[in-house]
Amino acid sequence: MLFARSAGGKPSVARWVYVGQGRPGVQFQTEGPPAAPSAPPTTQPVAPPAAAPADRTAPRVTMRTSSTLRRLRSTRRLRLQVRLDEPGTVSFSVELLTRRGRRITRIPGRGTRTLRFTRSATKTVSLPLSRAVRRRLPSSYTLVTARVRARDAAGNTGSRTIRLTLTRRQPATMASADGRRSRSDAGTPPT
Repeated sequence: MLFARSAGGKPSVARWVYVGQGRPGVQFQTEGPPAAPSAPPTTQPVAPPAAAPADRTAPRVTMRTSSTLRRLRSTRRLRLQVRLDEPGTVSFSVELLTRRGRRITRIPGRGTRTLRFTRSATKTVSLPLSRAVRRRLPSSYTLVTARVRARDAAGNTGSRTIRLTLTRRQPATMASADGRRSRSDAGTPPT
């Protein structure tokens, strides 16, 4: 039998304890009031993460070429480097013009060509030129006009017209923009 004594030396009063299944539970009688139940743990509310600001910036697309008139005739292709500053798509069509603005050809003939970008990158496009087109190329000066439209993952669009000048030996490494227009379509209906 087990006795517990208080600070004053008074023994506690206890009943018999049965060990085994089917026996009544253990009960103890002790001096003093029963201990108060412990308070449940408190939890601090977690604030939801702040929402990221909506993307309303139109994607920026640039276009360059290292081709020359001599290279166009030898390789039979116009090579363009198209760069997009974020994931999205770029649709474009290209026209070759004479110095006076007369159309030599349009690539593709109808519609547009589309490139898909999974990140900010530069892609090289090779556009074939037929024999008839190569025969109509001027000997010293050709304009390349590209109408470009870009769209990012958020729905923002940007369009521009890029003009490049090809000479016989000097490649057009710098792109000039004319009539650039940008519009944010995120959350707004097109006009």
